[in-house]
Amino acid sequence: MARQARTDVEALRAGFQRPPAEYGPLPWWLWTGDLDCEELAWQVQEMRNKGVRQFFIMAYGAQQVDYLSEEWFDRIGFVIERAKALGMRVWIYDEWDWPSAIAGGKVTQRKEFRQRVLLELEERGRGPGSITLDLKLGELKDGRVARILAAPVREGKPDASGSMDVTRKVRLAGGRAVWEAPAGEWILMGLVSFTPAGQAIHGHATDVLNPEAVKYFLQVTHEEYFKRFGKEFGSALPGFFMDECFYLYTQVGDVRTMSTPAVPWTDTLESGLARHGVEDPERYWWAVFHDIGEETLALRARFWNGLSAVYAESLYGVIGRWCEEHGVVLTGHANEAGSPYSMLAIGGTHFPMMAKMQIPGIDWLGGPNLKRRTGSKGLRYVAKLSSSVAHHIGQKRCFAEAPNPLGWTATGSQIKRTTDWLASGGINMFNPAGAMYTNSMHAHSAGPFGYQWPHWGEMGTYFEYVHRLSYLMSQGCHACDVAVYYPMLSACAHFDPKQNPLRRGTVSPEGAFLDDGINAVAYALLEHQVDFDFVYDEALREARVDDGKLLMGDDTYSVLILPPCQFIAADVLLKLKEFVAGGGRVIGMGMLPTRALAITGAAPADDRACRADLEGIFGLDPMTTVGAAQSGGQGDIIRKGNAAFLRVGARAPGEEAEALLLQALDEGLDRDVRVKALEGSAAGLSYNHRQAGDTHAYFFANPGEDAFRAEISLRQVGRAEHWDVETGECRPLAGARSENGRLVFERAFHPGDSLAVVVAPGEAPVATVKVPEAPAKSRSLALPETWGFRIEQDNTFPLPRLMVTSNTLRNVQRYEASFEVESVPGRVALMVDAFDDRGVAPGADYYTTVFINGTEVGPLVFNRTIDHRLREADITAHVRPGLNEVVFQGGSSPYIARPLLASLKLIGHFKLLDAHVEATGSGASAYDARTVRFEKEVRGRLARIGPGEVLTLGSWADQGYPFYSGPGVYTQDVDLAAGFLSAEDVLLKLTDVRDSVALRVNGARVGARLWPLFEFAVGRFLKPGTNRIELKVMNSMSNMMQARQLPSGLLGPVVLEARGGTR
Repeated sequence: MARQARTDVEALRAGFQRPPAEYGPLPWWLWTGDLDCEELAWQVQEMRNKGVRQFFIMAYGAQQVDYLSEEWFDRIGFVIERAKALGMRVWIYDEWDWPSAIAGGKVTQRKEFRQRVLLELEERGRGPGSITLDLKLGELKDGRVARILAAPVREGKPDASGSMDVTRKVRLAGGRAVWEAPAGEWILMGLVSFTPAGQAIHGHATDVLNPEAVKYFLQVTHEEYFKRFGKEFGSALPGFFMDECFYLYTQVGDVRTMSTPAVPWTDTLESGLARHGVEDPERYWWAVFHDIGEETLALRARFWNGLSAVYAESLYGVIGRWCEEHGVVLTGHANEAGSPYSMLAIGGTHFPMMAKMQIPGIDWLGGPNLKRRTGSKGLRYVAKLSSSVAHHIGQKRCFAEAPNPLGWTATGSQIKRTTDWLASGGINMFNPAGAMYTNSMHAHSAGPFGYQWPHWGEMGTYFEYVHRLSYLMSQGCHACDVAVYYPMLSACAHFDPKQNPLRRGTVSPEGAFLDDGINAVAYALLEHQVDFDFVYDEALREARVDDGKLLMGDDTYSVLILPPCQFIAADVLLKLKEFVAGGGRVIGMGMLPTRALAITGAAPADDRACRADLEGIFGLDPMTTVGAAQSGGQGDIIRKGNAAFLRVGARAPGEEAEALLLQALDEGLDRDVRVKALEGSAAGLSYNHRQAGDTHAYFFANPGEDAFRAEISLRQVGRAEHWDVETGECRPLAGARSENGRLVFERAFHPGDSLAVVVAPGEAPVATVKVPEAPAKSRSLALPETWGFRIEQDNTFPLPRLMVTSNTLRNVQRYEASFEVESVPGRVALMVDAFDDRGVAPGADYYTTVFINGTEVGPLVFNRTIDHRLREADITAHVRPGLNEVVFQGGSSPYIARPLLASLKLIGHFKLLDAHVEATGSGASAYDARTVRFEKEVRGRLARIGPGEVLTLGSWADQGYPFYSGPGVYTQDVDLAAGFLSAEDVLLKLTDVRDSVALRVNGARVGARLWPLFEFAVGRFLKPGTNRIELKVMNSMSNMMQARQLPSGLLGPVVLEARGGTR
């Protein structure tokens, strides 16, 4: 795609400051509970008020409105209309919970569409005589014999050349196969498929290798949406999200407890493999499960590569085409991982699957991960596993199910750091997970993007940040010089079902060498700010070579790096030769391919010719590199023309291999970005570069824990501006200068810091001799440690040990607890935050009763302060000083009453005296114990909050509010002299705040900070004399939901700092 000659920078700036809705974050809106229309409308409006312009609807957890029922679609239609009226867009998550393709169990009600697994069973014996093989048919659900093969044994291995299909020649009796073997030693291998249970939340997983099963999924899900809302497709309803499908999951359900080797299966698998050139099952099945000699690795490579092609087409291809034909977008993710073997074990070669989506994506759980870890590989570059695909298919957007889930302890800082980290890896479409319709029955399902969270009132700050960041990082195309070949074909060769790494298997030394090599290359590049894309066979086949560049989609690469690999597709080798002949630079590392495979038929496979071609490129025989997987290597660079080979082995020091790689890279590349650390280490700095015509946008992120100062040098020279992603302000980049033909500037990065730089045509200032700047004059005023304090919503107190009794029929559950009161608060209510009414049959009479000190109080009503679908009963009038007894009773007639899922809580306007955690509870079911403890057992006395409540610096959890999650407002009046205010500006600095803060000065809103630095320019808000400072601090949800006394509020001094001279 040709790049534009000129870019309208003013239009780009305007779009950055007020980006279109399509670039906004798409939080999950997790539907569960009653889905009341009035409440749905309120929540849609509330999201819009906070800057959300689009969202996903996801059926999550317990459903009172049946999934995909007419009532369900009525709710969808209602919300679409509300969203349209507000200028919002509604995306659909295509499943109830996950994985996708099940339709909440509708698909798997049909047994023929349930996922199947193929087990390998074997028995050795000598003939002539009978060999009996136990096929375990009596133990396996819907077990069926796929094939029974027999092969003679030569030197301890099956001789596949003598293989026979004896499926029709054995006698089946009592789940066993009996075969009359000829003379000699034989191995009898039975391939038996069965339907595993427990593979998905709703029972069985779908047979995603069967396109008919996938089409049925579309019929009962997507087609139903199209019938009702087809006119909204592509506009108010832009697309669908598919989630975490797999062709085999050995870590859950029936398969988890089996030691038998297993591979994915569908009844048409062998014919599907044949369409992709994988033929002769009597041969390849032996190689899949056994070492059969020299052809083992080649057959395995072809098998797993072919299986992945079948999977990509049967699932992603079928759904992707349907979406394209119906004018909507398919996004989501698969099961990406840092190791190719983890991906192969669950869902194939990954890249072809992502290429079938209109917008490829990833899933990331938790915060940024920058460290190299054995056994947990590739975590830093996980975004590139899909952003690379987006670049190659010409898609400007790349999706991430993230930030997700950061747990009840989630903070604004964690959320931003995760966002920045992924954005620097090429993600520009964020799915914050998520916003709960209600936390009822989800006491352990943290989703920090809903109105229930303490920081919700200020979440617009984050949503605006993502909106601008996504817009800027979606413009033009990705600008990157370096492509890293992902040796998936070689990984396929080394994937042995008997050594599945997800079942604690061990990969061969050669296989481990290529796995480690991918990580070594990727980390060396990232830690030295060399951006790259992964390239893979399917994309390379479509690549063009022009003027020494490799053109793939919208990206252009001048350097191709080959990590260690043994196999290469014949047509990919031809592309490599063309690239080198055209002037491209190629760097090999550790081990060169010695085998070529004809995957597509576009080029013949000839191992000798393969080695000769590679020797012609690199100047050494690839056979001399075979032992590198078990050696230290020579530790040098072999050069030939514009090619280089790093002669390093698996046991070579990592620093040595890294230094050689960077040396080889610099010999043929003027780097896009160079970073020199001036203070600390800049290894955690990541960046992304987009080019829109003649304008370049860079996003730098420090998602790590370390602060540093660095000199950054850009190859692109021009007029540089700092575009502030938080505020939308655009201004000249401080300190930018032209030096030795590059644009140079210095910047200090604190943990979690980020910077967007836009370079447009124009003159950069010429470098001048630096004169050390004198430190800016400043005067500081530490504010007093005592502050007025109030809470903005109800405090909470988890009731201690509950005594449980049930009647004989168990259709009544009675929970008794006691609590102490020092002084009667202004408001106290009993909140029932999660009782399990999922098992109550429609039409059943389910009722609840609350007693306080023997008096029955009014019915449970919906709470309006913490969660609108949780229930409470006001008990204020019946609370008394001293010991109080409270009873919650739930019953169902005539069915068994369901138990509580979380502790009862007292809520209201009170503080707690002498509160402490006494014990960790067992969480035993009400059916199994008379005493139930939920997570934490606490003690304390309720007390009235006086009109002049004050706190000192330090956690409010230690000053009467241990389990309060919400906004806490600190106020203080400060007298300021006119001389202090004569400075150029005054900063208000919070040295330690947990976790985010909004500031008002003299009644005027100054702003909010959800992440560091917690500083505000307040000079224009202050006046001589008395000034009212109001800090609204928002803490973690964990204090309330998990009864954790996490530090909250103002922990350190608050300082006013007057900077600069007199105005």
